[in-house]
Amino acid sequence: MGPPQPAPLTTRKHLDAAEGRVRELRTVVARIAADLIARIRGLTAAIADLSAELDTRTAQVAPNLRSLHGVGPLTAAKIIGETAGIERFHSRHAYAPHLLDQPGVGLCCS
Repeated sequence: MGPPQPAPLTTRKHLDAAEGRVRELRTVVARIAADLIARIRGLTAAIADLSAELDTRTAQVAPNLRSLHGVGPLTAAKIIGETAGIERFHSRHAYAPHLLDQPGVGLCCS
């Protein structure tokens, strides 16, 4: 059996496999690895919970924004957060320069 192939530690399957390999070892490095695997499990679960919450909240607050192609929960949350209340803009034309000034948003129309 050759060396293990690298795999992302974001799925239960890969975490279980890594944990199984580490469990066989009785070294300090193995204990540290086991601790890191436990932390990754916790962080992965927290990320999944937060993603689900963002999905629900952005769909409630800005369903039209979420219906745009390529706008997922994280992008929608960024836009909503950066906008800080659409009411402060007197028109869509006043809002456009604000959007263009946001790095990574790129929701410009020609």
